[in-house]
Amino acid sequence: MGQFSISANSDYNWWHHIDQAGSIFVTRLKKNANVACIGTLSAPELDIESDEVIRFNKKILNTKRPNHYFGQDVRRIRISRDSDKSDLILVTNDFKRSAQEIAALYKQRWQIELFFKWIKQHLKLKLHSR
Repeated sequence: MGQFSISANSDYNWWHHIDQAGSIFVTRLKKNANVACIGTLSAPELDIESDEVIRFNKKILNTKRPNHYFGQDVRRIRISRDSDKSDLILVTNDFKRSAQEIAALYKQRWQIELFFKWIKQHLKLKLHSR
């Protein structure tokens, strides 16, 4: 496989581009995504509520652009979090790793986000243009 992308972006056509390049993505799925569940991959375990194969139902996106991911299978993993937070819903084109591994990959991405947030809040950095 090629590169690996973990993002917070919900651009289905970008995901398609990543997939066509032979790379893997892991990202959050919008709650209002118009999808159909095709099947189940694994039984719930620990904090994994569900692990399913889904497809997007819309051929045309709200932006009037075609949805290049229409008709292709992706994986939706629902992860339970603390009682005061809603479930985390991830989508990926990786069907080889376990749901726990996918969740761990996304968690690593989140740690990087928190690190950069800390840097911005605590360090006085100035960018100099050339």
